[in-house]
Amino acid sequence: MYVHGSLITESKVIKCISDEKYREILSLINNKEPILISKLGLTRKQYYLTLQDFVHCRLIRKYHQKFVLTLFGKFVFDWHIVLKDIISKDYWKLEAIDLLRSPGIPESIRAEIVSTFLDGRTLNQLLP
Repeated sequence: MYVHGSLITESKVIKCISDEKYREILSLINNKEPILISKLGLTRKQYYLTLQDFVHCRLIRKYHQKFVLTLFGKFVFDWHIVLKDIISKDYWKLEAIDLLRSPGIPESIRAEIVSTFLDGRTLNQLLP
C-alpha cells in the first residue's frame, strides 16, 4: 500500500510490533497514558525514532498535540493482543490439536475434542 509516496509493507508493520519497547509505547498510546521516556529505558533519540517508525507505518498520528492510534494502528494493535493471548493461553491446545490429526482418530471425535478445547473463542475461527 502506498501512502504519500511511501510504501507500507508487512515487514515494516511487523517490525513496529515485534519489539517489546515498541509494543509498550503502542499500549501507552492506546490507553491514552502519559509516556515517560525514562521509564521506558530508551534515549530520547530512540523514543522519537520509534514514534517516527509508527508514523511512517501509519499506526499513529498526532491529534491535538498528542499521539493517537489510527484506525489501521488500532487494528494492528488489537491483532497483536489476540496473538499474544493465543501464545500465552492456547499454544499447548494447538499442539494437542496437531497430535489429534494423526491417522486413526475419527474426524467426529477430533472435532468434538477441538470444540471442547476452544469453546468458540477467536482461535476457533482461525483454524482451517
